This record gives sequence, structure tokens and C-alpha cells, in this order.
Amino acid sequence: MIPERHWLTDDDGIRKPDPRALWLVLDRIGARRAIYIGDAVDDLDTVKNYCEWAPSGYPRVLFCAVLTGPVGERNRSFFMERSADMVAPNVNFVLDYMRAVREWQTVVARSER
Repeated sequence: MIPERHWLTDDDGIRKPDPRALWLVLDRIGARRAIYIGDAVDDLDTVKNYCEWAPSGYPRVLFCAVLTGPVGERNRSFFMERSADMVAPNVNFVLDYMRAVREWQTVVARSER
């Protein structure tokens, strides 16, 4: 479960696509970098706004669009045209990919010793 101190709710008074919403969450969890996974235009706009707004030294954030929202697969070209960093069929695909990259990095690091 995600600790309550990491939550962002309506009580905070900041909503997507306001970039400060993303900054607040990143600050609360102490992130140095992040992948924001979303399935809607507001999700993409939040990350784009954050990247334009965030000063140098703030956490770097990539956007991964997942095609599980209301429009599904039809959103693929939309997200690609809007320069999403990644487009994936679903969240599990992204998590599996990240796990595979981490395992590969571990293997490479061991081989370089």
C-alpha cells in the first residue's frame, strides 16, 4: 500500500495537468527520476507541462502511454504524434520491460567486474 503521506488528493488543491501536482508527488516520495504511466491526454499534458516548468536539477520524468483507457489501441497514433516517450499495450508490459532492463543491467555490471 502507498503511504498516505505520498498521496495527492483534492485537498491539496492541485490537479492535472498542473505541473506542480507532479512535482509535489515526486518531492513527497523523494524521487530523482520517474516514469509517469497514463492513458489519457491529461496524463501526457501533465508530464509535458512539468518538463517545461521544472528547473534544472528537478527529477527527470518520462511519459509512458498505455492503451488501456477508454479509446484503447486507437490512441496509439495520437500518443506517438504527441511525442510520448513510450507507448505500451498495458501497465504489466511496462513493468515486465523495466524488470528485464534492470536484470540486464545487473548482468552487464557483473560481467564488467
